[in-house]
Amino acid sequence: GCGKDNGKTNATPKLVKLTDNVYYMEGDLNLPNKKNRGFMNNPGIVITKKGVAIIDPGSNYEVANMVIAETKKLTDKPIIAVFNSHIHGDHWLGNGAIKKAYPKAIIYAHPEMQSLVKAGEGERWIKIMNELTGGAMGDTKPVGPDIVVNDGEVLKLGETEFRMHIYGDKTHTDNDLIVEVVQEKVVFLGDVVMLGRLPANLETFHVHNNIKFIDKAFTTGATHYVPGHGSAGGQKVMEAYRIFLQIIYDDVKKYSEEGNVAYEMKPKVVKRLNAYKGWVDFEKEVGRIIARAYAQIEEEMFK
Repeated sequence: GCGKDNGKTNATPKLVKLTDNVYYMEGDLNLPNKKNRGFMNNPGIVITKKGVAIIDPGSNYEVANMVIAETKKLTDKPIIAVFNSHIHGDHWLGNGAIKKAYPKAIIYAHPEMQSLVKAGEGERWIKIMNELTGGAMGDTKPVGPDIVVNDGEVLKLGETEFRMHIYGDKTHTDNDLIVEVVQEKVVFLGDVVMLGRLPANLETFHVHNNIKFIDKAFTTGATHYVPGHGSAGGQKVMEAYRIFLQIIYDDVKKYSEEGNVAYEMKPKVVKRLNAYKGWVDFEKEVGRIIARAYAQIEEEMFK
């Protein structure tokens, strides 16, 4: 078009094929804004004999409708399942659009996510995202999970097995769900891993546990790993973020033991993170992540 706002996201969906049955759409790496209209995550599309499963349908109805449109180009099978990786609004607020189009679709998530939606977390996110995007949420309403899952649980859709991975403590949040599509050798990591940007919502972010949950994801031995943000790939996708977290954890621990406080150690830790300086929101978030790690390591030391 001619650059005027036509109420549509100008992020043309980039559909990436991972296997004959598994695709994802790659969102923008920047936080929700007027330009990306809130489309910043990586919605997954998994085609089974019985129907389609969507992982994280995006931040609003507009994004989710884009996911539905892309799915229809791939198959005429209905969407029968939705998996939500965690409570942050950029990943799941599109649920309602899927339900509108496919009322029989079942939404699955971590038990704690269901509690948070019931407590009004969806409304809070819609407000935040509307401010950031200049109103792109439109008539989006929070529609939470129908069914909660447990760690190790396997759901069968057609002949395709979906294995649930839950850590059981705070990692990126306290309600992260990793979805392994067993036969396809694809793992949807949610924000337990990101590539090319740093986490921005740190209320329940736990550095050490996040590292341990990544290690659990390695044991799947899958071929393709889809981060919550950034491009999918092999194990290197997880390695990049894991190394970032490990440097922070190790250095903060070392400097804590030497008696430094967070702001004193920050320049020394940042020096070792050169490879990550180009990641979106590095300058904005790295100090806060170091501060979180510092508080958590102090806590670990006094247990």
